[in-house]
Amino acid sequence: MNLGCHGKEERCFHIYGRPLPVCSRCLGVYMGLGCGFLSGLILSPEFIGITAFSLIILTFLAIIPLALDSFFQEYFGIESTNERRLITGLFTGAMLGFSIWWMLAELFY
Repeated sequence: MNLGCHGKEERCFHIYGRPLPVCSRCLGVYMGLGCGFLSGLILSPEFIGITAFSLIILTFLAIIPLALDSFFQEYFGIESTNERRLITGLFTGAMLGFSIWWMLAELFY
């Protein structure tokens, strides 16, 4: 089972000794997407005072920790931890989910 993930066993969380089918970073992104999308149902960008431009900037800023973690791991050999991968994935996924919800809401309302 791929789910768009490499699924390397050493980068996956294990439950009862068995690895999950996705790595910890992808797990964080998937969970964050769901949380961000659901939070979009509760909070509208106008309610919290976010303009479309600032939401785009915030989304790009949310990607930076994940990108830096991946970059340092790939090019400098600084091995990331599963916990760090999960947190950066959650942060990025939540902003992406919220932004996707906001774009869909703008499109259909």
